[in-house]
Amino acid sequence: MAEGIHGHSDTGYFTELQAVDVNEGEVIFAVCLPVKYILGIITAAYREFFDRAQVVEEKKVQLYRDDAVSLSTLYHLRGNMQELLSSKVWLDSGANIIIESLETLTVIDVNSGKNRSRREEALFAINVEAAKEIARQLRLRNISGMILVDFINLKKKEQQQKLISVIREELQKDSVPANFIDITRLGLVELTRKKVYKSLREILS
Repeated sequence: MAEGIHGHSDTGYFTELQAVDVNEGEVIFAVCLPVKYILGIITAAYREFFDRAQVVEEKKVQLYRDDAVSLSTLYHLRGNMQELLSSKVWLDSGANIIIESLETLTVIDVNSGKNRSRREEALFAINVEAAKEIARQLRLRNISGMILVDFINLKKKEQQQKLISVIREELQKDSVPANFIDITRLGLVELTRKKVYKSLREILS
């Protein structure tokens, strides 16, 4: 069995992408996207891969031939698409972030979730983990405009400054201009990201 992403040019500016199970002839999903938007997603994924990769080894490319399990099942393609559209994103620590896109802004709430530790060090570690994942979700979902983030117990100035440094570092990985603006009086972190095409939710809705 072979499976892949197939595309064909429509107007020269837009491309229709299809995830197809070649063995069964089933279109898992199809969406028409601007070419520049697709290149932006590919660039973001490319950068993320090499940021995370510790060892790069040359491997031979092989045709997938397992008739029992499709590639979409093996790599959880449907599940990954659903996760990108879900408002809740789980973190490795057991904490989670809730992403709510409103008409004029996006609100993101950081929750300790399954992580029950109340120690300041543990809560700060959750905030750092959440900041990295939030920057990643902004890229993957192409969220733009005003973004407000409610981190956990963000009161100490020292921790605020460390977290701001992490946020700025993560936003620099974005091919689309994204900036840290300020921390409001209520302790909300204010971010902005330039509008470049529609968000993933807008396209798929």
